[in-house]
Amino acid sequence: MDKRDTCLPLLWLGIAGLLLSLLFGIYLGSSSASKIEGRITRDIDSALSTNGYSDWAKADVDGQKVRLTGQAPSARLKDAAINAVMTASGAGGVFRGGVTKVIDKMEIAPLVSPYVWSATRKGGLVTLSGHAPDRESLKAIVSTASEKFGEGVIDEMSLASGVPEHDGWIDMVRLGLGQLEGLESGKAVLKDRDLLITGQARSPENISDIDDALMSVSHPFTAEADVTGPYHWSASHNGDVLVLDGYIPDEEARRSLLQVARNAFDGEVLDKMKIGPRNGWVAIAEIGLGHIAKFNSGSIKLIGDTFLMTGDAPESAYAYLTEDVASLPAPFAAQIDVNIIAPAMQEIDGIDLDVVGDEKEEACQKAFLRVMSSNRIFFATARADIDRKSGETLDKLVEVARRCSEMSIVVEGHSDNRGSRPLNLELSQRRADAVRDYFIAKGMQADQMTSIGYGPDRPADSNDTPEGRANNRRIEFKVVGEEDE
Repeated sequence: MDKRDTCLPLLWLGIAGLLLSLLFGIYLGSSSASKIEGRITRDIDSALSTNGYSDWAKADVDGQKVRLTGQAPSARLKDAAINAVMTASGAGGVFRGGVTKVIDKMEIAPLVSPYVWSATRKGGLVTLSGHAPDRESLKAIVSTASEKFGEGVIDEMSLASGVPEHDGWIDMVRLGLGQLEGLESGKAVLKDRDLLITGQARSPENISDIDDALMSVSHPFTAEADVTGPYHWSASHNGDVLVLDGYIPDEEARRSLLQVARNAFDGEVLDKMKIGPRNGWVAIAEIGLGHIAKFNSGSIKLIGDTFLMTGDAPESAYAYLTEDVASLPAPFAAQIDVNIIAPAMQEIDGIDLDVVGDEKEEACQKAFLRVMSSNRIFFATARADIDRKSGETLDKLVEVARRCSEMSIVVEGHSDNRGSRPLNLELSQRRADAVRDYFIAKGMQADQMTSIGYGPDRPADSNDTPEGRANNRRIEFKVVGEEDE
Protein backbone atom coordinates (compact mmCIF):
# COMPACT_ATOMS: atom_id res chain seq x y z
CA MET A 1 0.00 0.00 0.00
CA ASP A 2 1.22 3.45 -0.85
CA LYS A 3 2.36 5.44 2.23
CA ARG A 4 0.41 8.41 0.98
CA ASP A 5 -2.77 6.39 1.25
CA THR A 6 -1.93 5.59 4.87
CA CYS A 7 -1.02 9.17 5.90
CA LEU A 8 -3.99 10.92 4.33
CA PRO A 9 -6.58 9.81 6.94
CA LEU A 10 -4.16 10.71 9.70
CA LEU A 11 -3.74 14.17 8.19
CA TRP A 12 -7.46 14.82 8.15
CA LEU A 13 -7.75 13.51 11.68
CA GLY A 14 -5.06 15.95 12.81
CA ILE A 15 -6.72 18.87 11.06
CA ALA A 16 -10.03 18.04 12.74
CA GLY A 17 -8.37 17.89 16.14
CA LEU A 18 -6.68 21.20 15.54
CA LEU A 19 -9.99 22.84 14.64
CA LEU A 20 -11.64 21.45 17.76
CA SER A 21 -8.77 22.74 19.89
CA LEU A 22 -9.04 26.17 18.27
CA LEU A 23 -12.79 26.38 18.87
CA PHE A 24 -12.36 25.28 22.48
CA GLY A 25 -9.64 27.87 22.96
CA ILE A 26 -11.89 30.60 21.57
CA TYR A 27 -14.64 29.51 23.97
CA LEU A 28 -12.28 29.52 26.93
CA GLY A 29 -10.87 32.90 25.89
CA SER A 30 -14.34 34.42 25.63
CA SER A 31 -15.31 33.07 29.03
CA SER A 32 -12.10 34.39 30.56
CA ALA A 33 -12.59 37.86 29.01
CA SER A 34 -16.13 37.99 30.39
CA LYS A 35 -14.86 37.10 33.84
CA ILE A 36 -12.13 39.75 33.62
CA GLU A 37 -14.66 42.43 32.59
CA GLY A 38 -16.97 41.50 35.47
CA ARG A 39 -14.11 41.63 37.96
CA ILE A 40 -12.91 45.00 36.65
CA THR A 41 -16.45 46.41 36.88
CA ARG A 42 -16.77 45.32 40.50
CA ASP A 43 -13.33 46.68 41.39
CA ILE A 44 -14.05 50.06 39.76
CA ASP A 45 -17.45 50.41 41.46
CA SER A 46 -15.78 49.70 44.79
CA ALA A 47 -12.95 52.17 44.15
CA LEU A 48 -15.28 55.00 43.13
CA SER A 49 -17.58 54.40 46.10
CA THR A 50 -14.74 54.11 48.63
CA ASN A 51 -13.19 57.40 47.50
CA GLY A 52 -16.53 59.25 47.36
CA TYR A 53 -16.52 59.64 43.57
CA SER A 54 -19.55 57.49 42.74
CA ASP A 55 -21.97 60.42 43.10
CA TRP A 56 -20.53 62.18 40.08
CA ALA A 57 -18.36 59.65 38.15
CA LYS A 58 -19.81 56.84 36.02
CA ALA A 59 -17.69 54.03 34.54
CA ASP A 60 -18.68 51.95 31.48
CA VAL A 61 -16.40 48.88 31.14
CA ASP A 62 -15.70 47.29 27.75
CA GLY A 63 -13.28 44.41 28.23
CA GLN A 64 -10.27 46.03 29.85
CA LYS A 65 -11.08 49.53 28.60
CA VAL A 66 -13.14 51.99 30.68
CA ARG A 67 -15.13 55.04 29.54
CA LEU A 68 -15.49 57.56 32.40
CA THR A 69 -18.30 60.18 32.33
CA GLY A 70 -19.86 62.67 34.77
CA GLN A 71 -19.19 66.12 36.20
CA ALA A 72 -16.20 66.33 38.53
CA PRO A 73 -16.30 69.01 41.24
CA SER A 74 -12.71 70.03 40.36
CA ALA A 75 -9.77 69.18 38.09
CA ARG A 76 -7.96 67.63 41.05
CA LEU A 77 -10.82 65.25 41.80
CA LYS A 78 -11.19 64.43 38.12
CA ASP A 79 -7.54 63.28 37.96
CA ALA A 80 -8.00 61.36 41.21
CA ALA A 81 -11.03 59.53 39.80
CA ILE A 82 -9.12 58.56 36.64
CA ASN A 83 -6.24 57.20 38.72
CA ALA A 84 -8.64 55.28 40.98
CA VAL A 85 -10.22 53.61 37.94
CA MET A 86 -6.86 52.85 36.30
CA THR A 87 -5.53 51.08 39.41
CA ALA A 88 -8.79 49.54 40.63
CA SER A 89 -7.78 46.03 39.43
CA GLY A 90 -4.05 46.22 39.96
CA ALA A 91 -1.26 47.54 37.80
CA GLY A 92 -3.18 46.85 34.60
CA GLY A 93 -2.07 45.47 31.26
CA VAL A 94 -3.30 42.76 28.92
CA PHE A 95 -1.58 39.86 30.67
CA ARG A 96 -2.19 41.09 34.22
CA GLY A 97 -5.94 41.38 33.67
CA GLY A 98 -6.33 45.00 34.84
CA VAL A 99 -7.52 48.20 33.14
CA THR A 100 -5.54 48.92 29.99
CA LYS A 101 -7.04 52.30 29.08
CA VAL A 102 -9.31 55.01 30.59
CA ILE A 103 -11.25 57.09 28.07
CA ASP A 104 -11.91 60.39 29.87
CA LYS A 105 -15.25 61.98 28.96
CA MET A 106 -15.81 63.78 32.26
CA GLU A 107 -16.60 67.47 32.60
CA ILE A 108 -15.44 69.76 35.40
CA ALA A 109 -17.99 71.73 37.46
CA PRO A 110 -17.76 75.43 36.56
CA LEU A 111 -15.59 77.68 38.69
CA VAL A 112 -17.77 80.43 40.18
CA SER A 113 -16.92 83.58 42.06
CA PRO A 114 -18.38 84.78 44.31
CA TYR A 115 -19.45 81.40 45.66
CA VAL A 116 -23.09 81.79 46.73
CA TRP A 117 -25.49 79.44 48.49
CA SER A 118 -28.91 80.37 49.86
CA ALA A 119 -32.02 78.98 51.56
CA THR A 120 -35.37 80.80 51.43
CA ARG A 121 -38.24 80.07 53.81
CA LYS A 122 -41.87 80.97 53.15
CA GLY A 123 -44.07 79.39 55.79
CA GLY A 124 -43.58 75.64 55.55
CA LEU A 125 -41.56 75.71 52.31
CA VAL A 126 -37.76 75.99 52.18
CA THR A 127 -36.02 76.39 48.81
CA LEU A 128 -32.30 75.56 48.58
CA SER A 129 -30.47 77.47 45.83
CA GLY A 130 -26.99 78.36 44.68
CA HIS A 131 -23.96 76.07 44.63
CA ALA A 132 -22.48 73.11 46.47
CA PRO A 133 -18.93 71.80 45.96
CA ASP A 134 -19.81 68.11 45.51
CA ARG A 135 -22.62 65.59 45.68
CA GLU A 136 -21.74 64.56 49.20
CA SER A 137 -22.08 68.14 50.45
CA LEU A 138 -25.27 68.64 48.46
CA LYS A 139 -26.83 65.54 50.00
CA ALA A 140 -25.73 66.63 53.48
CA ILE A 141 -27.38 70.05 53.01
CA VAL A 142 -30.65 68.51 51.80
CA SER A 143 -30.58 66.03 54.69
CA THR A 144 -30.06 68.80 57.28
CA ALA A 145 -32.86 70.89 55.78
CA SER A 146 -35.23 67.91 55.70
CA GLU A 147 -34.53 67.15 59.36
CA LYS A 148 -35.48 70.72 60.28
CA PHE A 149 -38.36 71.42 57.88
CA GLY A 150 -39.73 68.03 56.85
CA GLU A 151 -41.14 67.45 53.38
CA GLY A 152 -41.34 71.13 52.45
CA VAL A 153 -37.74 71.25 51.13
CA ILE A 154 -37.16 72.12 47.46
CA ASP A 155 -33.64 71.45 46.11
CA GLU A 156 -32.54 73.79 43.30
CA MET A 157 -28.79 73.62 44.01
CA SER A 158 -26.10 72.83 41.42
CA LEU A 159 -22.47 71.75 41.66
CA ALA A 160 -19.71 74.30 41.20
CA SER A 161 -16.08 74.62 42.17
CA GLY A 162 -14.56 77.58 43.96
CA VAL A 163 -15.81 76.95 47.50
CA PRO A 164 -13.64 78.56 50.21
CA GLU A 165 -12.50 76.41 53.18
CA HIS A 166 -14.75 73.43 52.49
CA ASP A 167 -15.19 72.14 56.05
CA GLY A 168 -15.89 75.58 57.51
CA TRP A 169 -18.20 76.38 54.59
CA ILE A 170 -20.52 73.43 55.22
CA ASP A 171 -20.69 74.37 58.92
CA MET A 172 -21.81 77.89 57.94
CA VAL A 173 -24.52 76.40 55.72
CA ARG A 174 -25.82 74.36 58.65
CA LEU A 175 -25.73 77.48 60.84
CA GLY A 176 -27.80 79.38 58.28
CA LEU A 177 -30.40 76.61 58.07
CA GLY A 178 -30.64 76.58 61.85
CA GLN A 179 -31.54 80.28 61.97
CA LEU A 180 -34.38 79.83 59.47
CA GLU A 181 -36.17 77.75 62.10
CA GLY A 182 -36.75 80.94 64.09
CA LEU A 183 -38.24 82.82 61.12
CA GLU A 184 -41.78 82.77 59.80
CA SER A 185 -40.35 83.88 56.46
CA GLY A 186 -36.82 84.82 55.51
CA LYS A 187 -33.55 83.94 53.83
CA ALA A 188 -30.05 82.71 54.66
CA VAL A 189 -27.37 83.68 52.12
CA LEU A 190 -23.75 82.51 52.32
CA LYS A 191 -21.60 84.52 49.92
CA ASP A 192 -18.03 83.20 50.00
CA ARG A 193 -17.32 83.50 53.75
CA ASP A 194 -20.10 85.94 54.69
CA LEU A 195 -23.46 84.74 56.05
CA LEU A 196 -26.52 87.06 56.08
CA ILE A 197 -29.86 86.19 57.72
CA THR A 198 -32.91 88.30 56.80
CA GLY A 199 -36.66 87.98 57.39
CA GLN A 200 -39.51 88.09 59.89
CA ALA A 201 -38.93 86.48 63.28
CA ARG A 202 -41.60 84.37 64.93
CA SER A 203 -41.14 86.15 68.27
CA PRO A 204 -38.80 88.65 69.96
CA GLU A 205 -37.08 85.68 71.62
CA ASN A 206 -36.18 84.29 68.19
CA ILE A 207 -34.43 87.54 67.27
CA SER A 208 -32.30 87.28 70.40
CA ASP A 209 -31.51 83.61 69.72
CA ILE A 210 -30.37 84.39 66.16
CA ASP A 211 -28.10 87.20 67.37
CA ASP A 212 -26.55 84.88 69.97
CA ALA A 213 -25.96 82.09 67.44
CA LEU A 214 -24.22 84.35 64.94
CA MET A 215 -21.88 85.72 67.60
CA SER A 216 -20.15 82.31 67.69
CA VAL A 217 -18.85 82.69 64.11
CA SER A 218 -15.08 83.18 63.93
CA HIS A 219 -12.49 84.26 61.34
CA PRO A 220 -12.29 83.89 58.38
CA PHE A 221 -16.10 83.68 58.29
CA THR A 222 -18.52 86.48 59.25
CA ALA A 223 -22.25 86.52 60.02
CA GLU A 224 -24.91 89.17 60.56
CA ALA A 225 -28.70 89.35 60.80
CA ASP A 226 -31.27 91.85 59.55
CA VAL A 227 -34.35 90.32 61.14
CA THR A 228 -37.52 92.20 62.02
CA GLY A 229 -40.49 91.11 64.03
CA PRO A 230 -42.25 89.81 65.79
CA TYR A 231 -44.40 88.44 63.04
CA HIS A 232 -47.86 88.48 64.54
CA TRP A 233 -50.54 90.84 65.78
CA SER A 234 -54.29 90.35 65.76
CA ALA A 235 -57.64 91.96 66.51
CA SER A 236 -60.81 89.89 66.65
CA HIS A 237 -64.34 90.22 67.99
CA ASN A 238 -67.56 88.24 68.23
CA GLY A 239 -69.85 91.26 68.36
CA ASP A 240 -69.47 91.89 72.11
CA VAL A 241 -65.74 92.04 72.93
CA LEU A 242 -62.87 93.18 70.67
CA VAL A 243 -59.54 91.58 71.67
CA LEU A 244 -56.21 93.10 70.60
CA ASP A 245 -53.36 90.59 70.92
CA GLY A 246 -49.78 89.95 69.75
CA TYR A 247 -46.71 92.19 69.61
CA ILE A 248 -46.54 95.94 69.00
CA PRO A 249 -43.49 98.18 68.56
CA ASP A 250 -44.07 100.63 71.44
CA GLU A 251 -46.55 102.30 73.79
CA GLU A 252 -47.40 104.93 71.19
CA ALA A 253 -48.64 102.15 68.92
CA ARG A 254 -50.68 100.74 71.82
CA ARG A 255 -52.40 104.08 72.43
CA SER A 256 -53.06 104.60 68.73
CA LEU A 257 -54.53 101.13 68.15
CA LEU A 258 -56.67 101.30 71.29
CA GLN A 259 -58.03 104.69 70.24
CA VAL A 260 -59.01 103.37 66.80
CA ALA A 261 -60.62 100.29 68.37
CA ARG A 262 -62.62 102.24 70.96
CA ASN A 263 -63.79 104.82 68.43
CA ALA A 264 -64.92 102.21 65.92
CA PHE A 265 -66.25 99.44 68.20
CA ASP A 266 -69.31 99.83 70.42
CA GLY A 267 -68.52 97.01 72.86
CA GLU A 268 -65.67 96.22 75.26
CA VAL A 269 -62.06 96.47 74.00
CA LEU A 270 -59.61 94.06 75.68
CA ASP A 271 -55.88 94.85 75.41
CA LYS A 272 -53.58 91.80 75.48
CA MET A 273 -50.78 93.34 73.39
CA LYS A 274 -47.08 93.08 74.29
CA ILE A 275 -44.09 95.20 73.31
CA GLY A 276 -41.81 93.88 70.54
CA PRO A 277 -39.49 95.31 67.85
CA ARG A 278 -40.79 97.87 65.35
CA ASN A 279 -41.38 96.81 61.76
CA GLY A 280 -43.62 99.47 60.20
CA TRP A 281 -47.01 97.75 60.12
CA VAL A 282 -49.04 99.72 62.67
CA ALA A 283 -50.50 102.26 60.22
CA ILE A 284 -51.86 99.42 58.08
CA ALA A 285 -53.28 97.68 61.14
CA GLU A 286 -55.13 100.87 62.09
CA ILE A 287 -56.80 100.93 58.67
CA GLY A 288 -57.89 97.31 58.87
CA LEU A 289 -58.96 97.58 62.50
CA GLY A 290 -61.32 100.44 61.70
CA HIS A 291 -63.07 98.26 59.14
CA ILE A 292 -63.09 94.99 61.10
CA ALA A 293 -64.74 96.76 64.03
CA LYS A 294 -67.72 97.42 61.73
CA PHE A 295 -68.08 93.72 60.92
CA ASN A 296 -70.75 91.66 62.67
CA SER A 297 -67.82 89.47 63.75
CA GLY A 298 -64.31 89.16 62.42
CA SER A 299 -60.57 89.37 62.88
CA ILE A 300 -57.43 90.90 61.41
CA LYS A 301 -54.07 89.15 61.84
CA LEU A 302 -50.56 90.04 60.75
CA ILE A 303 -48.73 86.84 59.78
CA GLY A 304 -45.30 87.46 58.28
CA ASP A 305 -45.88 90.21 55.72
CA THR A 306 -49.54 89.33 55.15
CA PHE A 307 -52.61 90.84 56.81
CA LEU A 308 -55.29 88.15 56.97
CA MET A 309 -58.79 89.62 57.37
CA THR A 310 -61.79 87.37 57.97
CA GLY A 311 -65.34 87.60 59.28
CA ASP A 312 -69.00 88.32 58.55
CA ALA A 313 -69.50 91.80 57.13
CA PRO A 314 -72.11 94.06 55.53
CA GLU A 315 -71.54 94.67 51.85
CA SER A 316 -70.35 98.27 52.22
CA ALA A 317 -67.85 97.39 54.98
CA TYR A 318 -66.33 94.71 52.74
CA ALA A 319 -66.17 97.10 49.76
CA TYR A 320 -64.48 99.88 51.75
CA LEU A 321 -61.96 97.44 53.27
CA THR A 322 -61.08 96.02 49.86
CA GLU A 323 -60.60 99.50 48.46
CA ASP A 324 -58.31 100.63 51.29
CA VAL A 325 -55.98 97.61 51.27
CA ALA A 326 -55.76 97.23 47.49
CA SER A 327 -52.26 98.74 47.32
CA LEU A 328 -50.35 98.37 50.58
CA PRO A 329 -46.72 99.52 50.83
CA ALA A 330 -44.09 96.81 50.26
CA PRO A 331 -43.52 94.24 51.61
CA PHE A 332 -47.05 93.99 53.01
CA ALA A 333 -50.05 92.35 51.34
CA ALA A 334 -53.66 91.67 52.31
CA GLN A 335 -55.68 88.48 52.11
CA ILE A 336 -59.44 88.92 52.60
CA ASP A 337 -61.85 86.07 53.32
CA VAL A 338 -65.17 87.68 54.22
CA ASN A 339 -68.72 86.35 54.21
CA ILE A 340 -71.14 89.05 52.99
CA ILE A 341 -74.31 89.18 55.09
CA ALA A 342 -77.57 91.04 54.60
CA PRO A 343 -78.06 94.13 56.79
CA ALA A 344 -80.42 94.18 59.76
CA MET A 345 -83.69 95.72 58.54
CA GLN A 346 -85.64 96.67 61.68
CA GLU A 347 -86.98 99.75 59.87
CA ILE A 348 -89.16 97.68 57.55
CA ASP A 349 -90.55 95.26 60.12
CA GLY A 350 -94.20 94.62 59.28
CA ILE A 351 -93.84 95.50 55.58
CA ASP A 352 -94.49 92.54 53.27
CA LEU A 353 -92.30 92.91 50.19
CA ASP A 354 -93.46 89.59 48.75
CA VAL A 355 -96.84 90.94 47.62
CA VAL A 356 -97.55 91.61 43.92
CA GLY A 357 -99.20 94.24 41.74
CA ASP A 358 -100.20 97.62 43.15
CA GLU A 359 -99.61 96.34 46.66
CA LYS A 360 -95.99 95.62 45.73
CA GLU A 361 -95.43 99.19 44.53
CA GLU A 362 -96.96 100.56 47.72
CA ALA A 363 -94.95 98.21 49.95
CA CYS A 364 -91.66 99.09 48.22
CA GLN A 365 -92.34 102.83 48.46
CA LYS A 366 -93.15 102.46 52.16
CA ALA A 367 -89.91 100.49 52.73
CA PHE A 368 -87.75 103.23 51.15
CA LEU A 369 -89.53 105.90 53.20
CA ARG A 370 -89.06 103.92 56.43
CA VAL A 371 -85.32 103.47 55.86
CA MET A 372 -84.77 107.13 54.94
CA SER A 373 -86.88 108.40 57.85
CA SER A 374 -84.20 107.33 60.32
CA ASN A 375 -81.09 107.37 58.11
CA ARG A 376 -79.31 109.76 55.77
CA ILE A 377 -76.98 109.59 52.79
CA PHE A 378 -74.05 111.93 53.40
CA PHE A 379 -71.86 113.63 50.81
CA ALA A 380 -68.61 115.59 50.89
CA THR A 381 -69.29 119.32 51.27
CA ALA A 382 -70.28 120.92 47.93
CA ARG A 383 -69.41 117.67 46.13
CA ALA A 384 -71.15 114.52 44.91
CA ASP A 385 -68.77 112.05 46.61
CA ILE A 386 -70.74 109.73 48.91
CA ASP A 387 -69.35 109.76 52.45
CA ARG A 388 -68.42 106.33 53.81
CA LYS A 389 -70.51 106.84 56.93
CA SER A 390 -73.47 106.29 54.60
CA GLY A 391 -72.42 102.66 54.08
CA GLU A 392 -74.90 101.07 56.49
CA THR A 393 -77.78 103.14 55.08
CA LEU A 394 -76.84 102.23 51.50
CA ASP A 395 -76.70 98.53 52.43
CA LYS A 396 -80.30 98.74 53.62
CA LEU A 397 -81.48 100.71 50.60
CA VAL A 398 -79.80 98.30 48.17
CA GLU A 399 -81.44 95.37 49.99
CA VAL A 400 -84.87 97.01 49.54
CA ALA A 401 -84.14 97.66 45.85
CA ARG A 402 -83.15 94.02 45.31
CA ARG A 403 -86.40 92.83 46.87
CA CYS A 404 -88.27 95.26 44.61
CA SER A 405 -86.26 94.42 41.49
CA GLU A 406 -89.31 94.32 39.21
CA MET A 407 -90.02 97.98 39.99
CA SER A 408 -88.39 101.06 38.48
CA ILE A 409 -86.79 103.43 40.97
CA VAL A 410 -86.27 107.16 40.65
CA VAL A 411 -83.48 108.69 42.74
CA GLU A 412 -84.28 112.33 43.56
CA GLY A 413 -81.65 114.84 44.68
CA HIS A 414 -82.58 117.97 46.66
CA SER A 415 -80.68 120.95 48.07
CA ASP A 416 -81.26 123.96 50.30
CA ASN A 417 -81.57 127.46 48.86
CA ARG A 418 -78.11 128.77 49.67
CA GLY A 419 -76.08 129.69 46.60
CA SER A 420 -77.31 130.04 43.04
CA ARG A 421 -80.17 127.91 41.78
CA PRO A 422 -78.25 126.63 38.70
CA LEU A 423 -75.38 125.40 40.89
CA ASN A 424 -77.80 123.74 43.31
CA LEU A 425 -79.64 122.06 40.45
CA GLU A 426 -76.34 120.76 39.08
CA LEU A 427 -75.09 119.54 42.48
CA SER A 428 -78.38 117.80 43.32
CA GLN A 429 -78.31 116.09 39.92
CA ARG A 430 -74.74 114.86 40.40
CA ARG A 431 -75.56 113.54 43.87
CA ALA A 432 -78.62 111.70 42.55
CA ASP A 433 -76.45 110.29 39.75
CA ALA A 434 -73.87 109.10 42.30
CA VAL A 435 -76.52 107.17 44.26
CA ARG A 436 -77.95 105.71 41.04
CA ASP A 437 -74.46 104.59 39.97
CA TYR A 438 -73.93 102.99 43.39
CA PHE A 439 -77.10 100.93 43.01
CA ILE A 440 -76.12 99.84 39.49
CA ALA A 441 -72.66 98.83 40.76
CA LYS A 442 -74.43 96.60 43.30
CA GLY A 443 -76.33 94.75 40.58
CA MET A 444 -79.44 96.80 39.82
CA GLN A 445 -80.41 97.07 36.15
CA ALA A 446 -79.48 100.44 34.66
CA ASP A 447 -82.77 100.73 32.74
CA GLN A 448 -84.69 100.45 36.02
CA MET A 449 -82.79 103.27 37.72
CA THR A 450 -83.45 106.95 36.96
CA SER A 451 -81.94 110.01 38.64
CA ILE A 452 -83.11 113.61 38.72
CA GLY A 453 -81.95 116.71 40.59
CA TYR A 454 -84.54 119.22 41.79
CA GLY A 455 -82.14 121.60 43.51
CA PRO A 456 -83.96 123.92 45.96
CA ASP A 457 -87.32 123.70 44.16
CA ARG A 458 -88.97 121.10 46.42
CA PRO A 459 -88.02 121.91 50.02
CA ALA A 460 -89.16 119.54 52.76
CA ASP A 461 -88.55 122.08 55.54
CA SER A 462 -87.87 125.76 56.11
CA ASN A 463 -84.61 127.19 54.80
CA ASP A 464 -84.55 129.74 57.63
CA THR A 465 -82.77 127.49 60.15
CA PRO A 466 -79.68 125.25 59.99
CA GLU A 467 -81.82 122.25 60.89
CA GLY A 468 -84.32 123.03 58.17
CA ARG A 469 -81.62 123.48 55.53
CA ALA A 470 -80.02 120.17 56.59
CA ASN A 471 -83.39 118.44 56.10
CA ASN A 472 -83.69 119.96 52.63
CA ARG A 473 -80.30 118.58 51.56
CA ARG A 474 -81.52 115.04 50.99
CA ILE A 475 -81.95 112.05 48.70
CA GLU A 476 -85.40 110.55 48.18
CA PHE A 477 -86.61 107.45 46.33
CA LYS A 478 -89.77 107.08 44.26
CA VAL A 479 -91.00 103.64 43.23
CA VAL A 480 -92.70 103.43 39.84
CA GLY A 481 -94.79 100.42 38.83
CA GLU A 482 -95.26 99.25 35.24
CA GLU A 483 -98.61 101.05 34.88
CA ASP A 484 -97.09 104.37 36.04
CA GLU A 485 -94.27 104.36 33.48
